[in-house]
Amino acid sequence: MLAELEQRAERYSGALASIYLGGGTPSLWRPDCIARAIAEIRRLGEPREVTIEANPTDCTDELLAAWRAAGINRISIGVQSLQPEELVTLGRDHRFGDGRAAIDRVLAPGSRSAPISFSAFRAERRRPRSSSSSTCDPITSRSTS
Repeated sequence: MLAELEQRAERYSGALASIYLGGGTPSLWRPDCIARAIAEIRRLGEPREVTIEANPTDCTDELLAAWRAAGINRISIGVQSLQPEELVTLGRDHRFGDGRAAIDRVLAPGSRSAPISFSAFRAERRRPRSSSSSTCDPITSRSTS
């Protein structure tokens, strides 16, 4: 990635608005590699937002602290669902409770990890519409103030 950045940097002429580390679960990268990548990208400018996509099980206190130190100020957590049966259908590596626990760690007082986003997908094509709201209700009803 750094070699490609070096090759393309001369063609970059706009203002750097954000850095988005996503696709392929970048939360599996070693924190020092993430920090180096962000530092190199920042040579092009100072973004307002630096986001990493993360699996719920990767949102440990240690990694959250390392990501903050690297300059990450937004985390996109791939929760997919808070319903155990939907997680099984989706074949997710996280289990019931992992998604909510990750969100709670990111939003914990003193964590300084904000804002946060999460994804929730339909587990099956024939699932009733009403189940999508029950999938997200425990998150969307949480007060962040």
